[in-house]
Amino acid sequence: MTSSMTRIAVQPNKKYVANGLKSYAYALNKYKVQATQSSKYSWDKAQSKLMTLADDGSSQGTVTANDIQNDAFYTCPVQIGTPAQTLNLNFDSGSSDLWVWSTKLSRAEQNAGTETGIAIFDPNESTTFKNAQGDSWKITYGDGSSASGSVGTDTVKIGDISIENQAVELATQISSNFQDEQSSGLLGLAFGTINTVKPTPVKTPGKSQQCTRRQ
Repeated sequence: MTSSMTRIAVQPNKKYVANGLKSYAYALNKYKVQATQSSKYSWDKAQSKLMTLADDGSSQGTVTANDIQNDAFYTCPVQIGTPAQTLNLNFDSGSSDLWVWSTKLSRAEQNAGTETGIAIFDPNESTTFKNAQGDSWKITYGDGSSASGSVGTDTVKIGDISIENQAVELATQISSNFQDEQSSGLLGLAFGTINTVKPTPVKTPGKSQQCTRRQ
């Protein structure tokens, strides 16, 4: 009896966005290792939620995280506007733009997104949305995907944290890559210095000074 071996080519996931924090929390959970130092974020296996400490460090808020494409990335529900519109956004520690699919996209793009379950933000349905006249943004990620559009401000709620007058970037153009990602956009958590809004970069939710906790 003879046996043979077959070589299988390993194909990297080109849509994977590196997230050291997510990977660290995942590894601790997987190998049942207790963290030796506290951090602002942690993964709660029992609740399957991403946990974040309040600014005063005294309590925790929760944000549900949905596993997309076998750990390629996670989406979390974020509420934008008044009344709130819920969008599942990809939390990304490597970028600093909060952008969303919007009704400013072409009808064909909106229909394609809706067919795959992507929620689309409509600024005209929010009484607290304000346009930022003259501001624009354009971002390109490591996998070559890109998006661009206009800017406004609105109330953004993440878990039990509410941010007033948070800059929200409305996509008017997106690359086809995003139509398969099952998220309504990205929420960047990195340093504000790499935010792409022009003429003046805006603060990310993680750097905003407008945060309040809902009781």
